[in-house]
Amino acid sequence: MRLFSSLYYIFDSDYTNPRRGGYKIYNKNQGRKIPCDSVLLWLDEADLTYHPEWQRCFLSILTAFLPKVYPDACCREIQIFLTTHSPLMLGDSPAQSVIYLYKDAKGRMKVDDSGSHQTFGENLYMLLRNSFHVQDGAIGELVHIKIREILHTIDKLKHNLLTWSGQKEVPFEEIRRCQSQLQGYKEGVVAFLADGIIKAKLETEIDRRLQQLEAYAPVSRSEQGSPFVQWNDTQLENHLKAITKELERRKEGFQ
Repeated sequence: MRLFSSLYYIFDSDYTNPRRGGYKIYNKNQGRKIPCDSVLLWLDEADLTYHPEWQRCFLSILTAFLPKVYPDACCREIQIFLTTHSPLMLGDSPAQSVIYLYKDAKGRMKVDDSGSHQTFGENLYMLLRNSFHVQDGAIGELVHIKIREILHTIDKLKHNLLTWSGQKEVPFEEIRRCQSQLQGYKEGVVAFLADGIIKAKLETEIDRRLQQLEAYAPVSRSEQGSPFVQWNDTQLENHLKAITKELERRKEGFQ
């Protein structure tokens, strides 16, 4: 409302009211009124504070609103200049009308007006990747870090498994640590990922490594004794409670 009210009264006149007559737009310069027949509108960070749906509709509403505020009788041409970080607004702009600002390797601001990137009607992913230089994928940095961390752990485990395959004794504590770490990733990160190829692939890789680790566990347990020897009292008590609860559930189910 604030923006469109400002556009309506920017020249202190109501050009939509036929009773006013004259239909002349005047610029004020040092006390003088200079008649003009065109409007150049500059909007810096036009998408600032707007909900994505407002961003999506902004240019459509603006281009419909301005000709009504400044009709042909008083305005021959309207030109809009705006800056934005919104791919939704960029997607409503023809590539030939877009100028990109970027920094070179020395941190100097440069202008790229080649129009080489398609924008008008382009999908959001391509706009983010090409026009806003989001080269590391259209996902948040936090989840990106978590996924890279999981993949690094899996790659490291693959190397360890190859090393262990030639050993008679495998460190039980290391196997338990790896199992716990993978299970933590599965329940604490992967379980919260959106359904899709990334989640499915990570689940498959984690389950495969857990099965490989389990194959080494009997050998380690025969050397180390009980598999619970490394557990503290709290872990043992919680495990016992979980087993007791499951046994009671099963008994109730057979009654």
